[in-house]
Amino acid sequence: YDFAFKCRKIIICDGCRQRDDNTTQKYSNIKQAMRNGIVTAEQNHNYAAFKQNLKKLCKEAQLCQNQNNPSPFIHTSVHELETRQGYGFALRHALREYIKTP
Repeated sequence: YDFAFKCRKIIICDGCRQRDDNTTQKYSNIKQAMRNGIVTAEQNHNYAAFKQNLKKLCKEAQLCQNQNNPSPFIHTSVHELETRQGYGFALRHALREYIKTP
């Protein structure tokens, strides 16, 4: 499994929409709304903090490359999408924008 530490990894963070008066009420519960990228103000705040912590983990892993106990976040970059794309389109975006093959 050592190869996984050596591979370049990309994490794409999908965007989301914060629920407000103009947001559709189509989804009856919060869990259903979250699956469709609609979040409360608190969830939006928590997601922003999560993304910052994730970026910090990746940066720290690069700075202190411990060979005896490597971080799984070594060689990992985090990219954020401004708007919600959904899993498939976020994956397509990552492949088109960040992957280069000969």
